[in-house]
Amino acid sequence: IISGLNSVHLFKDEGEKVTVQHLVSLFNQDFDASLPDGINPIDVAFLMKCYLASLPEPLTTFEHYDAIKGARSNIHAMRNILKRLPTVNYMTLEFVTALFLRVSQKSLLNKARRLCLTLSTSIHPLYSL
Repeated sequence: IISGLNSVHLFKDEGEKVTVQHLVSLFNQDFDASLPDGINPIDVAFLMKCYLASLPEPLTTFEHYDAIKGARSNIHAMRNILKRLPTVNYMTLEFVTALFLRVSQKSLLNKARRLCLTLSTSIHPLYSL
């Protein structure tokens, strides 16, 4: 994805289904596999969206939903809540957030101004108990 930061509608467009299915199969066989040469950044971004959507629980977890919702305007409280996430969730969230920052810095070129709307429900669900 990093090499495709300037790709228009990076996270908005759907990837080629056959290519994405091939990538899913590739990574299911070997999670350390490298991306094939010449892969379209849109396909990789769509693969990431599919991965996040397929998780049984959002990265922020249902358990922390109310606390995160209540801490939206308090960075210190939010940081403390996020540090209580399972390690793999926290590390993935950290990676995804860093990627979002890089994509948003190129938003004039990649037209990803509404990136948060595109991916937010994969990270933090919108539901009420």
